[in-house]
Amino acid sequence: MGATHTPRTGHRRNRHARAVNYEVVVRGELGPVLRAALLPVRATATQEQTVLRARLAKDRELADLVSALRSHGVRVASITVLD
Repeated sequence: MGATHTPRTGHRRNRHARAVNYEVVVRGELGPVLRAALLPVRATATQEQTVLRARLAKDRELADLVSALRSHGVRVASITVLD
């Protein structure tokens, strides 16, 4: 009890884990298919970079997001904790 299944990653996480707001900046613009696959991550793009914002359970979900981006050839430029 207390664990939920995360549909994006297939991993189980503790529902009581502290969620953190992150900003992840990646090089270039992400296409619509990749952006849709990353929902509920919010994306704002320019030609040079895409800024992703998401509320994630610390560590594991962030690692899964970065891994998913890298597996699609996306270069992560920076990660910032917003709160």
